[in-house]
Amino acid sequence: MTASRLDPPGTTWFLRDQAEMDVLIAALRRDSPPSRQVRLWSVGCSTGQEAYSLAAVLHSVLGENFDSYKLALVYLATVPRIPQFYYGTEVLMTSPVERDDGKTRNDFPGGWAGDRANAFTGAGLSPRQAQAQAFVRALLNWRKAEPAIHHGRLVHFAPRDGVYVYFRYDDRQRYMIVLNKNREPAALALDRFKEMLGGYAKATEVFGAGAVHALDGTLEEPARAAWVLRLGR
Repeated sequence: MTASRLDPPGTTWFLRDQAEMDVLIAALRRDSPPSRQVRLWSVGCSTGQEAYSLAAVLHSVLGENFDSYKLALVYLATVPRIPQFYYGTEVLMTSPVERDDGKTRNDFPGGWAGDRANAFTGAGLSPRQAQAQAFVRALLNWRKAEPAIHHGRLVHFAPRDGVYVYFRYDDRQRYMIVLNKNREPAALALDRFKEMLGGYAKATEVFGAGAVHALDGTLEEPARAAWVLRLGR
């Protein structure tokens, strides 16, 4: 049995409502023998959930914490997937955490009569919103010109003491991404990553002031920081 008998490909509405899911499950049980494994594929979203529903509340789910917001965006922009962002993410639009489709789909600020802010021009944005917009612009403009992020390989290490480290690389470039979710600085012992750091002597921060760090023992990363480091010899 296939899901297309119950709903046309490309739709996912039934995955959000318990009553419809109950009907689906009952139909599958009726039409399939107990020993048969049934797999469902939603063409609209192969994970079975709608990415925009998550992205829409990203800033709200993170408690409107700007550091957490940047950590999440750096992760989404550097793992080997195509990142999806809901409109307004770049200007910290919020949404109720509980389901409310109307409020989740608020108008994007700018271009509408009575709007107090215009995210297209930057007029009327708060300092924090302007900072967020500049950060997202820099992050995604950097990403679109980096083959190592688009097509490169991934090696990651299990998070330890609140710090997650992974590498994206190809034959021409290697990046080290360090995500520190702690409320205090983290001292990162580099010998743990020697298989990826062999032959490299320095790491340059891609964002911010472009600080350069020597790869000679430990890295001291600030609290709640998301580093994208370009490795050099």
